[in-house]
Amino acid sequence: MPDKDDEGRWAEALAALHRGPTAARRRLLRRQRMAVAALSAAIAVALLVPLLLVDRGPDRVRDAVPDWRRSVSLALLIAGMLLIVVGTVRLLREFRGRWTSPLTPLTMRQNKHLVAMVRRTTPADPALVPLARYMADTILRRVPIGWLLGGNSLIWVALGVLEPSSWRLLFPVVLVPVWLGAIQAVRRNERDARRFLYEHPADA
Repeated sequence: MPDKDDEGRWAEALAALHRGPTAARRRLLRRQRMAVAALSAAIAVALLVPLLLVDRGPDRVRDAVPDWRRSVSLALLIAGMLLIVVGTVRLLREFRGRWTSPLTPLTMRQNKHLVAMVRRTTPADPALVPLARYMADTILRRVPIGWLLGGNSLIWVALGVLEPSSWRLLFPVVLVPVWLGAIQAVRRNERDARRFLYEHPADA
């Protein structure tokens, strides 16, 4: 805790951890909730745009598509949509938790410090262990970006199966490595979080 501003923010976060957010912060969080809802709607629309491309081709092209390709494309579309819906629901639940999170007074640098404690790349400050435990629990509840990336990839693959083209296959080729990398990062973070919670039990 290098300066008075940091000390004040740490103290506010620790107090919020025990008593919950103040009335002023709840009003601020309500305004943020509306902004997040609008942003989530925009993201959902952007993710659903590929679905609008399914019926854009001429009738003669659609009629020439074999039945098996239509069936595979439909199955991939449904699977992609399910991933996006589940990921979006979990994302909204995560944001709902952040609206009342005691970590909201902290700066990005302070949040990184807590993450470093969880990862054991910096010594655990006993005074900050309760906040680091909350950060570890947040990491375990965090929504993997792979849900949305995977769903979007499946949708573009479905479109490529229905009407093959190089530009449609380019999106999943780019997204799949990002998806796999995100999954590996999430698993690593979850292992670190579980280890921290085990090494620093709440009743210690």
